[in-house]
Amino acid sequence: MRFTSQCFHWNPIHRRVFPGNLQQVVAEREYPALDVLICMADPTKEPPVGVVNTALSVLAYDYPTDKLSVYISDDGGSEVTLNAFMEGAKFAKHWIPYCKKHNIVDRSPEVYFESDPVWFPETNEIKVLYERMKSRVEKVVKSGGVCLDEVKESEIRDAFNKWTPNFSRRHRLTIIQNF
Repeated sequence: MRFTSQCFHWNPIHRRVFPGNLQQVVAEREYPALDVLICMADPTKEPPVGVVNTALSVLAYDYPTDKLSVYISDDGGSEVTLNAFMEGAKFAKHWIPYCKKHNIVDRSPEVYFESDPVWFPETNEIKVLYERMKSRVEKVVKSGGVCLDEVKESEIRDAFNKWTPNFSRRHRLTIIQNF
């Protein structure tokens, strides 16, 4: 046993790091395409706000946007989930540039605002936008569905018009929506 433990001392290996070379390799490296699949089953068991936070944190990765695709699959076929992601897509237009501009590490809005974040001039505005988005999503979750009278955008209205009275988990159409 002593012989095997002494072998490492006969020919020691000394390693050195060259950070300048590492930065050059990272800058020249070609990023591979990355597909992220986020699956949901039931909005009553998985709060849609939590899943939207997951999607927002993935979208805010420090990764080339032309190489990153995020897909959300809702096996429960819930209009509540579709509404949550539509609201999240609107908020993402503010959140993602904010994260990239200030090199935010905690990219999930929920985690970021619960911690003690560094306050930048637009942080209060982003937090208010997040709280409004979260309250709209939770309101729809509590009501159990989307009220089309409150929907103003025609694109969103068209997506929700695909739901019919006999629409259920077992009998539903496939709905594909790009954001």
